[in-house]
Amino acid sequence: MHMKRIFVMGSMNMDIVFEVEGLPKNGETINAKDLLVNPGGKGANQAVAAAKQNVAVTMLGAIGNDQFGEQFLAELKNVGINAQFVTRKDCRTGVAGVLLHQGDNRIMVYGGANSVYSFEDFADILTKNAEKGDIFVTQLETNIDVVCKGLKLAKELGMTTILNPAPASQQIVSALKYCDIVIPNEIEAEVLTGILPCKENYAELRDKFKKLGASCVIITCGNNGSVYLSDDIELFGAYEVDAVDTTAAGDTYIGVLSASLAKGYSIRDAIKYATAASAIAVTRKGAQRSIPMEKEVQEFLK
Repeated sequence: MHMKRIFVMGSMNMDIVFEVEGLPKNGETINAKDLLVNPGGKGANQAVAAAKQNVAVTMLGAIGNDQFGEQFLAELKNVGINAQFVTRKDCRTGVAGVLLHQGDNRIMVYGGANSVYSFEDFADILTKNAEKGDIFVTQLETNIDVVCKGLKLAKELGMTTILNPAPASQQIVSALKYCDIVIPNEIEAEVLTGILPCKENYAELRDKFKKLGASCVIITCGNNGSVYLSDDIELFGAYEVDAVDTTAAGDTYIGVLSASLAKGYSIRDAIKYATAASAIAVTRKGAQRSIPMEKEVQEFLK
């Protein structure tokens, strides 16, 4: 069986993470107990998570003409991602400033090159390189109209389209009809449907998503696992682990789920695999560095 390839269209941000004992008050200066500088951004994180499962991944997105951009390219190539189509813009690479306090994070993002990445930057590349059945994965850290056009094109090319509607935005609702699988967290699900997910309303939520054009939705619920909404409604529990840093847990889930589908797994097996991978990721610090390799996930599942 021909293994499908994955094309991730999305953001690349350099993450600058300050680990702090408490959050500074207005006008206060505090000492951080740790500093991590590593490549992140939802797009790149998901691409890395997929690549670490030994599938072919192509990154579509933009970096700036700065040191962070250089570092980013090196890092993508390092994990075996095809970065030849990454566009370089005459501005700064996106940056995320993260305050990490007792395992919870507060994040500020400067879009940089991500904000000026356009549909024209990747439309031809996708048309020439993607084959029917390949997988297109995207999120909302690049311009939303670019994401909408990308999903529509991918659908026209016969690709399987996966959308992670994060950060949450109502504006993507019109493009849900181009999505084979939509993977929001609980907050994002509420923004899209007006319904906050809970066990009592999963059926109502599924029907609302269907009305909006999304017939297969997987809602990630943090340490409560995830819920699969299609004709059936299924709950997948999470594994009990000691969480150190939840950064990139959702990205790990989406990347590994996409990789599992690329390998021909059923959606249920892909969910189980992705659940295990994100459980491993939250026990480690950092974004991309916390994402497990295929072997580690297989070991964990044993």
